[in-house]
Amino acid sequence: MIDVKASGDLEVLTQHVLDSAKEAAEATIERANVRAKEIADKARKRSQDREQELVRAGAIGVEQARKQIISQAKLRFKEELLATKAKVLDSVISGVREHLEQMRDKDEKAYLDLLLKLTKEALSEQEPKHILLYLSDEDTASYGEEIKRVLAGELEGKIEIQPGKISGGVIVELPEEHVQIDASFDELLREAIPKITDMVGKEIFLSEDEHEENRDGN
Repeated sequence: MIDVKASGDLEVLTQHVLDSAKEAAEATIERANVRAKEIADKARKRSQDREQELVRAGAIGVEQARKQIISQAKLRFKEELLATKAKVLDSVISGVREHLEQMRDKDEKAYLDLLLKLTKEALSEQEPKHILLYLSDEDTASYGEEIKRVLAGELEGKIEIQPGKISGGVIVELPEEHVQIDASFDELLREAIPKITDMVGKEIFLSEDEHEENRDGN
């Protein structure tokens, strides 16, 4: 059984992309707030009209009807805010992937440094006799020999590189220990999604959530 672990920290890159996304996100939130106000205004108007109808009809439960209409308006606002959050989150995750891919395609030194960094992080506190690295077909051709040369000067174990079915990054396998450390682009992003979600929520939407909670408490 191979133990699969994740390696790599995209917090700095995520923060960069998040900063770039803030202006567009805040504009989207502003539109959502305008829409929310329209919904609330219409809800109040419907509530007032409904109250008048119930009073004229001599019915009871006016307050209950009013609360129901306002509650429906708040629900619609929350649904729109959740949809906005999902769009912003998707754009940030896509932005992080795009920056990684741009590094791979346009900045050879930075990308080589990233591959070496990910590999060394995966091998920290390890002294393997045999190291198997999986790179994409393109990375194997472009960086394989250089990675072997650099690592051979720092590590004692046998280093072998093979093409793998990944778009970027590296998968490090220690065959004798039956351990595999996945630092491919897909795994790095999968691992980073909870952190990205938390950062988006805190830095863009937290004030909106608190504002909504305050309105709910009134």
